Amino acid sequence: ALRAFRAECSALSRGVDLDETECVVDLWAAQEMQDNHPARVDSAEYRQLRARIVARAMPSLDAGRAGEADVAGEDRAVVERTIMGQLASLASEAFSAVGENADSGELTDGIAEAELGDHTQGRRGCSHTSLFNEHYVVKPADSLTEFGWHTDQNEQLQMCLNQPSLPYVSIWLPLCDTEDENGTLEILPRCAPQPPANADKSHIFFRSLVSQDGSHSSLEKNEAHTIHSVGENAPTVNERESGKTCRRIRVLAGGAVIFASDIWHRSGPNRSSEPRQVFYAQYTHGVLRSDGTLGPSPASRTGSTQNEDEGVARKSSRLAGPLSFAVPTKGVE
Repeated sequence: ALRAFRAECSALSRGVDLDETECVVDLWAAQEMQDNHPARVDSAEYRQLRARIVARAMPSLDAGRAGEADVAGEDRAVVERTIMGQLASLASEAFSAVGENADSGELTDGIAEAELGDHTQGRRGCSHTSLFNEHYVVKPADSLTEFGWHTDQNEQLQMCLNQPSLPYVSIWLPLCDTEDENGTLEILPRCAPQPPANADKSHIFFRSLVSQDGSHSSLEKNEAHTIHSVGENAPTVNERESGKTCRRIRVLAGGAVIFASDIWHRSGPNRSSEPRQVFYAQYTHGVLRSDGTLGPSPASRTGSTQNEDEGVARKSSRLAGPLSFAVPTKGVE
């Protein structure tokens, strides 16, 4: 799977001005999609269109390299299954924490450690969980580009009138080893002191933060992917008082970090001699509408077929309109 993501990222990155896009490689950026485009809410339409976009980005292969064409097609299928199945299932596990913490209505800080290896290749997406967004983030070698403290919710929903009743989740999947030198992820866990409401990356609160290294994941020979909990290693009383509460998370290629959309995070510049590639996928519990509210997922309906679910999703999108995508993952392998 790691090889497949790397190949796709490299192909989609060709010709992209990373300074102009702020290091984001968005395969959907060049698509003119109306609000009611079926690929926004229909998993079959989404997968078909995605496959065509990626196929166009891959270098042309002559007849003498037909075997490589087969490999490219297999790689696209692996990426698709991972996004719609394995990663969606991990997002569902995060959402399940809400049921365990129903009194607060929030995702808990801790996510159980899990692996994505050959033994989970058949894992399916789940009811209620919809793919909201996906893209790559590529920081060029010797780059000064860094991302200041922010939450995904503040960045992506700033034009919305409302905030969703439940945070969505982001999965940060580095395609290379990440550490301080190439700008790995730093997170402010929810259990730590938080900045005041309406703060931004320039707020004085963030000037007192000192990063504490997180645990280092291990990559097994079967390319197992480790999920890091943003709630592990909670700060001590002394660390809380001194402001040393954020965590720098070092992750080997193929590891992943999953966190809620209201979690503060940042990453520094890439001072290494190689590009830093990351795949980023986001999932919602239901449909995140264009006004910032959450609606029920059509896939949560019991006793309905996938075609019926997606038909309802298309009808719902004409009424409410998803903010980005609301692609059902239920039943997708």
